[in-house]
Amino acid sequence: MALIKSLISLITAFLFSLSLMPGPQITENVPGNDTPGFKSFEPELLTASPAVSEVYSASFGSTALDRVTGTDSRSGVTFVCGVSNKADGDFAGAVSSRYPYGFIGKFDTSGNLINVAFYADSSLAVHVSDVCALRNGGAVICGYTYSSGNQNVKTTAFAAAYDSDLELVWQTSLEGSNNVEFNSISATANGFVAGGKTNSIDGDFAGTDFFGSTGAFLMRYKLTVNAETGDTEGTLMWRKTFFGEGASEVTEVSVDGSNNIFVILNTDAVTGNYSAFDGLINGSLDNVLLKYNGLGILQWYYVLASEGRDNFNYVGADSSGGCIVGGYTFRNGAVAGSNLGGTLDGITASGGTDSFVFRFSTDGKLSWHRSVSGAGDDFITSVAKVGNNFVAGGYSDSRTREFSANHGGFDGFADVISSDGSRQLQMINFGGSENDRVNAMSVTNNYLFIGGISASTDGWFDGKCQYASVQPGAAGSQDISDCFVAIYS
Repeated sequence: MALIKSLISLITAFLFSLSLMPGPQITENVPGNDTPGFKSFEPELLTASPAVSEVYSASFGSTALDRVTGTDSRSGVTFVCGVSNKADGDFAGAVSSRYPYGFIGKFDTSGNLINVAFYADSSLAVHVSDVCALRNGGAVICGYTYSSGNQNVKTTAFAAAYDSDLELVWQTSLEGSNNVEFNSISATANGFVAGGKTNSIDGDFAGTDFFGSTGAFLMRYKLTVNAETGDTEGTLMWRKTFFGEGASEVTEVSVDGSNNIFVILNTDAVTGNYSAFDGLINGSLDNVLLKYNGLGILQWYYVLASEGRDNFNYVGADSSGGCIVGGYTFRNGAVAGSNLGGTLDGITASGGTDSFVFRFSTDGKLSWHRSVSGAGDDFITSVAKVGNNFVAGGYSDSRTREFSANHGGFDGFADVISSDGSRQLQMINFGGSENDRVNAMSVTNNYLFIGGISASTDGWFDGKCQYASVQPGAAGSQDISDCFVAIYS
């Protein structure tokens, strides 16, 4: 018996040591693309009764530029994160500064803003990228700090944990001699996984192989409470890095209840670590979907690469070991009915920028895809599982097919799709005369929480956006100022 226990300990230690190794771990038994018999569904008119009904909707924020960047829900509460640059309105308690700062807000399922906290630096600008809800009732945000207005900008990644009262209990940073940024975060059983991009191969990335361009990284942290001091402590469990002769980054991560970790890589590279992935197209922006177990051992990958530029950057784990992926693709000169080509051969474009939803099974097979596109430009920015079905959120300026109710400019939307992809159950339009966007979605206790930004005061936003205004942006662009939230049952 002692010998058996010793063998088990050795095997466990060996597997954990593998999980600490940088770079993708790809073996011959890890499948790549395999799509025989997948089903393809084009947009259609509503064929079912409404799948969700509105419970609450309103705006929150300050009188200046506010942005919702992420949301996550658990046990009947929802956390929303983002960026602002003025301390008034709902953000009156923020540190007054000339630099943008981050915020995290906590809502219940009735739409009550329970609490709000701010992540600020008196000498640096702060960008909060994403948030995840922890099992202990708290949350973790991630993002990066930078020197606003400085041409030699250097970014430093950070993650910060809060308790259920939104008191800051732990934080960490990642940096090197060049830029490091966190893009996305998702909770695990005992902590979180976060990913982003880096130009550094020193500092916290010392020993990383470098191939000349921005690389992607993925890290898993364990959070524990010190029994003696009561302090929250964070431990890095493992790290993955992905570098090639072309820029890349982790754009989103999602973790299911079994600690399966789904990761989206966005890349221009086909060399270096990326030479292990079949199907990437040289010189084109492509995406790689990866599934890891909790130890960081790769289960499978799938390349999403059309002949255009692909931004299938949004992934949501389901409850069966699979996931749903959403995003969009663009190719100059593409017309309605043209073939996307590449690993998406057989899927057709609708014209302009086209959005799609892909459903993957637990073993990495593409089950079905659905077009969420009109004749204009359509962008999916978030996906989620709602009951037995799925929802894709984003924004569009199309005025055909599902988007015929466009109010002007870009309208936000949430498209509820049946579990097999065959039917559109409901298209929710968040539209006014200004540009409007759905940026993030999350689900808890059968409630769908939607966060976005808008400058509209009419259409769906009539009477809802108290701080709405259009503000000048960089190089003559226009920014939209108000955050909005909507809850559906």
